[in-house]
Amino acid sequence: ELGLLSALLALDVGENLLNGTLPTELGQLTGMTSLVVPNNFMRGTLPTELRKVTALQMFLAHRNSLTGTIPKEFDTWINLQEITVDDNLLTGTLPSELGSWSALTKLYVRSNSLTGIVPTE
Repeated sequence: ELGLLSALLALDVGENLLNGTLPTELGQLTGMTSLVVPNNFMRGTLPTELRKVTALQMFLAHRNSLTGTIPKEFDTWINLQEITVDDNLLTGTLPSELGSWSALTKLYVRSNSLTGIVPTE
């Protein structure tokens, strides 16, 4: 089971033919700093269990078919430097909790169906 790889620091499965949803077990990899899953056929929502991966610095999930919102529970990603979720089917607004990502240097969310305003805090 993927969640048992407690020493895993980076997971890169980008540019394959993977499908299905992002496993909730990824949330058990609390020391992981890099989660890279772009250019696949992933679908479903971003699992809120990922909030437990507080060491995460890079999350790349662009060019999939992910749906739902960017969970406000991801405010625990205080070490996050880059999030790339463009070219998906995400909806809703950008959560104001993004303001807790004080280390963030890159935020890519283009080509989704996001609405509302860009949070100021």
